[in-house]
Formats: sequence, structure tokens, C-alpha cells
Amino acid sequence: MRPAVRRSLSRWLCRSVQPLPFRMTSQGGAGPRSLSWTGEVEPGCGRAGSLRLFSCRFWRPFVSRHEGRAPPTGLRKDLLKDFLQKKDKGELLTQKTSNLKKNVLQKTDLSVSKDGLLHFGDVVMLLNPENMVESLSNPFPVHGNYTLSVNPDEHAVYTASHLKLPCGVNASSNIKPCERNCFIITSVDGSEIGETLLYRQNFALRTSEGFMGHLYLASDHKTFGKSSKKSRLQEVSLTDQFSYPACWQAVYLDPQMRMEHEGLPVRANSKLLILHSKTSQCLAALRKYTIWTMFGKEQEITTHTFLNAHKVEENENHWIIVTGNPGDENNSMLHRPEPISKV
Repeated sequence: MRPAVRRSLSRWLCRSVQPLPFRMTSQGGAGPRSLSWTGEVEPGCGRAGSLRLFSCRFWRPFVSRHEGRAPPTGLRKDLLKDFLQKKDKGELLTQKTSNLKKNVLQKTDLSVSKDGLLHFGDVVMLLNPENMVESLSNPFPVHGNYTLSVNPDEHAVYTASHLKLPCGVNASSNIKPCERNCFIITSVDGSEIGETLLYRQNFALRTSEGFMGHLYLASDHKTFGKSSKKSRLQEVSLTDQFSYPACWQAVYLDPQMRMEHEGLPVRANSKLLILHSKTSQCLAALRKYTIWTMFGKEQEITTHTFLNAHKVEENENHWIIVTGNPGDENNSMLHRPEPISKV
């Protein structure tokens, strides 16, 4: 009870007709103390006559039983048992962070193109570039570069030895080459490793060995129960078995010169379209649809061709297949400085 309240109560009792006998009782050193009535007063004798029992408690702040001391032996054994169980399951925070860095965010070396072209077997990174210059052909500029990245299950990243299906893909703002945003150009028609990739030639994009599980990038027609989460367009995901829905084609960007470039080698680090062979829809990064993952805020990936009023593909369908920087092993061609003539 507050001191001011106690003083007011004392003055109220002192104005009674006869003294009021009280007794202070206690339930131990740490327990509450009570002030209880012990006498009898005749009815109608002032304010005290209507008072039969009165008590007030003084509470002490909560103090832990083990404050400043070691916990009991039984409690220590339980804590140790829980710690060992989490360690065996890989649920400790240090283990989760180590697995994440080792399996998903581990640095990957991109393939270096000596002739400026793409080849089967190259380790590349698919980049949806920014286009900040506003013009008649680009009325809605886009900002920021996004890479096609694997979106693994959080539990599988921490505990499993490889990726588990189903597994989707997103557009990530991380443009540094790592395990989750690097793919290998794979032949589907018997072409040897090292041969040049041609425009309108079928190829597959697969993840690396080890934890990434040798999975193929695939898509298919949307259905009532299978579509992208936000836009409800064609879903893009990873599959462990190669089939025709996992085939893609590189298409020249300029529609007026597209037919003339069919069958010619594909240039690396230049804008192009990635066409899905089965549905004839282009791979797209939808920046207006945000998806929150364990890596932060990312954008949705789908397979859909976005055309403007001139029947030309928009920025969502523009991609750059990025290779390694021959002058710096730690960076890609995206980090290579511009020539002096273009500055």
C-alpha cells in the first residue's frame, strides 16, 4: 500500500469513537504481511462500528529462486539434454547459419567466355536488368537488377543434405554469384559440352551438383490448382526429372532482326529473351509482386510474354545471361567497368 494511502487511513481511524485494536501478522520472511481486525465494536459507534474486518497487504517484488545462484542439478541436466537434442537435429542457431552459408550462399565461379559467346556447360547467372532511361519505347522505367534465384524450403536448408521438391524460384536483388542464383546451360539435343549455343536452339537450365540437387528449371500451362501465387500466371519451378517442359530457347531481342539471327551464336552479356519451348511464353520477372522469403523481399518469377502497344516485349521479359569476368575471378561481367569510349 502506498504511504499516502496508509496516512489517510490512519487519520480516518483516529477519528473513531473508540480505539481500534489491530494486529500485524506475517506468513514468513518473504511472504505478504497483513493488518487484521482483532477487537469488537458495538454497532453504531462511529465509523468504527460498521467495521468488522480490515486487511491490507504489502507485496514484495518478484525474485527468482535461482537469482545469483546456480540452478539445481536436475534443471542443469534438463538444459543439457535439450541442448544435445537440438545439436543432433541441427537446430542450433550456429548450425543453421553455417549450413546456410555453406550450401546456399556459397560463392560460385562463373564461366569465362573467351570468344564472347555462350557454350553448353557454362555456369551463368540470369539477370533481369534495370532500364532507368525514360523514352517513347520505355515509358515506365525500372530500377534495380534482379537475378533468377532458387527459393529453397527453410527447413531443408538447415537440416537436409540436398534440396527437396517442390522448390520454386524468385527474383533476388543479390547479384553476386552464389549457389542459389547460378545455373548450368545443359544440352538437350546431344550437343557436346563446349559447343556454341545458337538462337532458337533448345537447352535446359539446371542447378549445380551437391546440395542444389541437379534440378531443372521448368514451367507448364497454368491450371486451376497450379499457378503462380501472386499473378496467377504460369508457374516456374524446379524439377528433378528432365522433360519437354524444362526446355528453353534464346531469342534475339529486336523483333525486326529476330528471324535473321535464328541459328546464329548467342552473344553473352547482352539483352535477349528466354522463351519457353512448350508454351511459347517468355520468362518474366514481375517487380510489382513482392514475396517475402528467408532471404528478404524478393519478386515473383513467371512465364508470360508482356507486349506493349507496338507488339514488343517489355522490360519484364528482358534478360542478360551473365558470365565471369576474365580480369577478376571474384566478379562477373556485370561488375566490369565500362570502356573509356562509353564513359
